[in-house]
Amino acid sequence: MNEIMFPYRPDESNIFACVFSTGKEVANVSTGAFESWNDANWDTYDIPLAEDNGGGVYWGNFPSAIAPGRYYVVVYQGTGATAPSLGRGQIIWNGTVEVPDAKIALETTVTGSPTSDAIFQLTAGSGTNKAYFNMVLTVTDISGNDYCSRRVTAYVGSTKQVTLDEDASFNVVAGDVVRIWANAYSDVADAAQANAIADAVWDEQRSLHNQAGSTGQKLNSIQRGIYL
Repeated sequence: MNEIMFPYRPDESNIFACVFSTGKEVANVSTGAFESWNDANWDTYDIPLAEDNGGGVYWGNFPSAIAPGRYYVVVYQGTGATAPSLGRGQIIWNGTVEVPDAKIALETTVTGSPTSDAIFQLTAGSGTNKAYFNMVLTVTDISGNDYCSRRVTAYVGSTKQVTLDEDASFNVVAGDVVRIWANAYSDVADAAQANAIADAVWDEQRSLHNQAGSTGQKLNSIQRGIYL
């Protein structure tokens, strides 16, 4: 909540914001879909901003229906499609909250015919193999109405082919927007997973861990009364 903040003169009225994509389209705040600006649809674009206790700071919520990505927020004062703009800012949105420290390593599109919904080629990208390994990739349907995030498990620099840890939640086609985030993909094991891992470690046979110089060999030798 309150991802949009705009400082201005105190006690003003009719302050609102609109969200624009880097493709110069404006968002319908209810559906999250983007379209070319249409004066007749103005009331589907505006996000009312409210002043907090007369301090000259106006706040609003970024629309939760909008897919993850980088967007411009333009603030206006007035009513109707001809209201003058007061200023603009930029927001990086992960689909739920603003991510102020996120870095987009790559923003491009799908090209060609995907091998599957988990393997496809990018229009642009690094020429280095494994350049995006283990990074988060968000693919947004070309219609702008669906998106999902997956882990990159393989990347071929020569062909710009990316492989994900599982299929996207929709059919990936040429033109779908791809964003690869520089932030690490974090997986946290729940209690049951952590217990299963710990149990598996303790139940391992000593004979499987006798590599010279390893901790496993050391523990095995101590149990047998041989001190290395």
